[in-house]
Amino acid sequence: MYVKAQENRARYETEDKYEEKVKRMEYEIDGLKQKLQSEGSIKTTRKLNLVLCGRDALLKISISRLIKENTNMKCYPHLINLVELPALFNTGFSEEQVMHHTFWSVSLCDPGVHVFLFIIPDAPLTDKDKAEMEEIQRIFSSRINKHIMMLIIQEKNMMSHINAVPSSATEIQMFEGRRFVLQNSSQVPDLLQDVENMIQKNRKSFYSTFMCFQAQIELEKNKHKAEIEELKRSVMKTAGVTHLNDDNGDDGVRIVLLGKTGVGKSATGNTILRRDAFTSTTAAGSVTRECKKEIPEVNRRQITVIDTPGLFDTEVENDEIRKEIVKCVSMAAPGPHVFLLVIQVGRFTKEEKDAVKMIQETFGDKSRMYTMVLFTRGDELKRTRVEDYIKGNRSLQNLIHQCGNRCHVFNNEIKDQTQVSELLDKTDCMVKVNGGSFYTNEMFQQVENNIKAEQERIMKEKEEEFKRKEQQLRAKYKAEREQLKRENERQRQEMQNKLKKSEEEFKKKEDDIKKETDENLRKELQRKLEEQQKEFEEENKKKRTTTELKIPGRKT
Repeated sequence: MYVKAQENRARYETEDKYEEKVKRMEYEIDGLKQKLQSEGSIKTTRKLNLVLCGRDALLKISISRLIKENTNMKCYPHLINLVELPALFNTGFSEEQVMHHTFWSVSLCDPGVHVFLFIIPDAPLTDKDKAEMEEIQRIFSSRINKHIMMLIIQEKNMMSHINAVPSSATEIQMFEGRRFVLQNSSQVPDLLQDVENMIQKNRKSFYSTFMCFQAQIELEKNKHKAEIEELKRSVMKTAGVTHLNDDNGDDGVRIVLLGKTGVGKSATGNTILRRDAFTSTTAAGSVTRECKKEIPEVNRRQITVIDTPGLFDTEVENDEIRKEIVKCVSMAAPGPHVFLLVIQVGRFTKEEKDAVKMIQETFGDKSRMYTMVLFTRGDELKRTRVEDYIKGNRSLQNLIHQCGNRCHVFNNEIKDQTQVSELLDKTDCMVKVNGGSFYTNEMFQQVENNIKAEQERIMKEKEEEFKRKEQQLRAKYKAEREQLKRENERQRQEMQNKLKKSEEEFKKKEDDIKKETDENLRKELQRKLEEQQKEFEEENKKKRTTTELKIPGRKT
């Protein structure tokens, strides 16, 4: 019994040591598992995908590091995937680069982004922050709103005043009041709890790559649609045009002045009218901002002169100018007899050529029947005949030929009305050649119809091109996603192999410990038995000696 008790005692002591070693090994294994999980390779728990947005790149890096360093499995039991979205507003990126950055950021968050954290360095929002936010909404569409939370970074000992800032109220309301004011690292668990509450409120939905792709498709379609609408607006609809009063006789003439900024259109109109009806200066910019009409009598004839804004004005976009120029058709109702295309002697630059092309595209090919080229600053020709001047420039030759070889020269600095009479005579001759006709609203409508047909053709081509690009993008992004999946699978397999190897090492150590423990226990028991056997033998020897002494007559 004594021997058995000693054996049990030794076994218990050995088992306690063994359990202690086992617990230590289990702790090491748990640490390894947490390390592997933090690397995002073993998907044993749900993953939280966060995208950090905002203009300040350093601030995004700092917040990403802060969240990583202050998050563990105890305070937040899920893996956290942090992606930093580059700033999108006014960064010099092309539209294609911006689209690539946004799609790639979302594709890194499989299956989608749970929350976009829009980071600002403190309230109130700056104009650049607002512009960045608007750019994000433009690219990702309004569907992103329910997935955005404003993260306001405040310095220590600074009172939060976000509620008192009117400039931020609209943006916060847009995101249903979702915001978090972060002052120190101890608030990271609270931030993650707010994020989790937001996810639960959204029923665990997320902003997926498919939603991002849809938003980019819609953005591209809207862009093409806007281009088409802009083309439509460039030609003014003239339905319901009113006619001149009956006192406008058949011998009247309706003149429209067209041309680039600074070529002397207004001065030409004043020369024809014999008075300063239109404002004219030598400034580089256009003085005329809208079409203006004057109807005086010249040589007992009623002359309608319409001055138009100049193209390629440095202060106004050409599209805006074209919208105004087309009003001249209705102002010259029932239609102008002549378009005077005003060009300055001495220069026929690319801008002049582009202005001529723009005018011809606006009023159509038929307008050439009613167009005459008028050269201003005729004094600069000196003794050179206008015919010789035209021969010296191939582009001018082509232009004059397109206009039926009709041209005239004005010197706006002199008061000689002979040049005006000659201009009117050439105009009358042109009208007779045209059978007394003028440029009509129907012609203008035909131009509009042609533009519409061209728009539809362009739209069809762009749609086909867009479909091709869409297919290419789908194939490209699919390939990238497959590559990403393969890479993730490779990393996951590597981590699993590491874990398996660690578990095998643990098993081997466990077996070694058990084997060592059993051997030590056997030796200990053997030693105890030997000691007890020795004690037993010594005790028997003593007993034999005592017995022999007590037997009478026995010699010692």
